[in-house]
Amino acid sequence: MYMENRKAVYVSIIFCLLFSGITGIGMYKYNQRKTVSNGIVIKQLGNSGDHVENALVETSSKEETVSPTARIIMKQYYKKCGHTTENEFSVPEDIINMNRKQVEKYYFGWNIDSFSNSEIVVSKENSGLCDEHYVVKDIDGLVTVYSTDENHNEALVYSTEIETKYLSEEDIKKLEQGINIVGKENLSALLEDYE
Repeated sequence: MYMENRKAVYVSIIFCLLFSGITGIGMYKYNQRKTVSNGIVIKQLGNSGDHVENALVETSSKEETVSPTARIIMKQYYKKCGHTTENEFSVPEDIINMNRKQVEKYYFGWNIDSFSNSEIVVSKENSGLCDEHYVVKDIDGLVTVYSTDENHNEALVYSTEIETKYLSEEDIKKLEQGINIVGKENLSALLEDYE
């Protein structure tokens, strides 16, 4: 009976050693593989004989995309006049839920200066003159606004209801020659002075 108990103890010890060895090998192999958990990649660096360190590398769990409430800011620099225009718009429906690469393809020829789900800034360089060059004149007794291009061609923008007969002599002379204005804000300020 003593021998049988001894045999049982040896078998139990061998079984425990075998079970521990298999479990240890399994855990080692498991730790060698890359695992992903909550957007963080965990991998072990080094060889089995080296000091092993765990490295945490953050990954994007969700790529940033354009929100329906996003704004787009378009900046254009014009080489000929040296002006930069900036316009802000609601984001077009076509690019809602697009990622940065898709937006870059959509705005081919533009630079993406910044990209977030709430705001995109794009810019472009043009060789010509910006579209904010104006000439204000007296035409048939009314203050009239023309746009000018790089060849000094004028195109009627609109005629105001401001009658030049109520303006000062100095202003009338300037309007007869044509007043060159750059920028919508400057144009608005000039017209307000005449009202």
